[in-house]
Amino acid sequence: MHRTAFAALVSLGLIAGLSADDTKAAKTRADLEKKFIDTMTNAVLEGSFTIDGRNSDKPPPKDKYEIQSVQKSGGDVWVITAKMSYFNRDFTLPCPVEVRWAGDTPMIMLTKVGLPGMNGKFSTRLLIDGDRYAGTWSHDEVGGHMWGKISKKPAEPKSGDSK
Repeated sequence: MHRTAFAALVSLGLIAGLSADDTKAAKTRADLEKKFIDTMTNAVLEGSFTIDGRNSDKPPPKDKYEIQSVQKSGGDVWVITAKMSYFNRDFTLPCPVEVRWAGDTPMIMLTKVGLPGMNGKFSTRLLIDGDRYAGTWSHDEVGGHMWGKISKKPAEPKSGDSK
């Protein structure tokens, strides 16, 4: 009898503990998502990339992405609106991506997606770690690595402001 009562109390304690952990995890996820939005909204990702199979004595090519906005659509799906240059053409695209979490680290995932105005299918796995990013990319059969720094886009002067 005492063991049964003890087992019931332990079970209730574990259930209460799990509920508290679930609440903490939900709050933590909400905090992590807010931090991700803050980091990536009006941000500039500027860095370098490699192309698999190309060995060169030159430094790796540079690339730059201007992220205008980041919005959670639902579940793991987010919409990142980014300005980028591709073969000397500028694009601003809302791009649906998946964001998965490795602990407190967000990973942006794009898997064989066609983008408006661009030929082929694109994939990426990009980890965001504070003010740094690193990951892999592919465009059809070509791929490589990418990495760099994240900074905030300077605020544009309001009309009527003088400097």
